Amino acid sequence: MVTIRSISDPLAQLTLADLSLTDLSFTDLPLNALLASVAALLLLFVSGGVVYLSAVEWRDRRRRTAAAVPPRKRRP
Repeated sequence: MVTIRSISDPLAQLTLADLSLTDLSFTDLPLNALLASVAALLLLFVSGGVVYLSAVEWRDRRRRTAAAVPPRKRRP
């Protein structure tokens, strides 16, 4: 477990060398926090997919309508 040293100690610094793989485990997180994190990641993933598919469909619709409408002739 990572311990936070006293802030009043000027030499107290937490570095990456102080951490090990066992300090960064998911078993320390409560189940609610883990589920909330997974739900937030899924929400971002699905929202990004919806935005991407909407942009692709909008671009494709613009291309189809531009190809269907013949260009207008200019008046002399």
